[in-house]
Amino acid sequence: MLWIDNAKILAIIAVVILHVAGAGLVTHGDIATTQWWIANLYDSAMRWAVPVFVMASGAVLLDPAKDESLRDFYNKRARRILVPLLFWTTFYLGWSLLKAQIRGQPITAADILIAVMRGYPYYHMWFLYMIAGMYLFTPFFRIVARHSSPRQLAFLAALLLGLAAANALWSQGDGNALFSNRFISYIPYFFLGYVLAIIPLELVRRHRSALFAGFIVGFLITALGYWKTTFDLSALDGYFYKNLSLNVMAMAVCVFMLVRLAQFPFKNHLMARKAANLSFGVYLVHPAILDVLTFKQITGSLFNPAFAIPLLAAVVLLIALVLTYIAKKIPLLKLIC
Repeated sequence: MLWIDNAKILAIIAVVILHVAGAGLVTHGDIATTQWWIANLYDSAMRWAVPVFVMASGAVLLDPAKDESLRDFYNKRARRILVPLLFWTTFYLGWSLLKAQIRGQPITAADILIAVMRGYPYYHMWFLYMIAGMYLFTPFFRIVARHSSPRQLAFLAALLLGLAAANALWSQGDGNALFSNRFISYIPYFFLGYVLAIIPLELVRRHRSALFAGFIVGFLITALGYWKTTFDLSALDGYFYKNLSLNVMAMAVCVFMLVRLAQFPFKNHLMARKAANLSFGVYLVHPAILDVLTFKQITGSLFNPAFAIPLLAAVVLLIALVLTYIAKKIPLLKLIC
């Protein structure tokens, strides 16, 4: 579907922007400076990225029309996710060791084991561990989707989202969770993606203004909430940036629905599919590119961050796209992206 491909393209752009902006929040984290606020606004505006990725997967994979045996499904998904997961886990563990060596901060074998068990060999790699768990149960989720009415699925998604939101509010993060459990909190988004994908388009079109308003409200709550809780040392510190916070949920739903209405950034199905197929590789490689540029002191704070952040994000995206495109032309390398 064209709009699903567009959703993936916009989501990977958003991921890169928020990672570029996130460095500005750390650099200027002692006080809410103008530069900090600019970075916060960029970061807050892109927090919907990962939920939209998960919803896009759910919209496609939970389609009851898909008829695959367990063997066929797992064989296809194993080639798609397990090889990249193993390769990039090894790569980023080595990358972390190299960075630690440069900084004079050695990493122990225990640190490496804990990072892998948590599904965090690098800060973005948790997504692969999460989606691998989701794929493991997708054939069974598909049975639920096949034998449920749209109303029942909507109720299920709402119930699961409510539980996930309550857990996000109560907990101070899942950083110590085993990698095998990481997908559980994202099941609501998986089902929600399918539910939103089957809503009549005319109904979505009638609520276009409400969707825009919902996104703006969610964005403002995210930015202001993160500022307030960060500098007031609140118990909710970090909550407003969580993928399962109510404000991010609202933004993600609004973006997902608005993408259904707007054929953006691509109107051509072939171009959209080609660009979307590169998004996975871009996600995997972009942190290393960003690290190299940061080491060279090329950051979102190099000059006015209002312009430096999107410009640096564009540079990172371009390099990552080129590397991924080249890798996909090489038989062995295309297996890892």
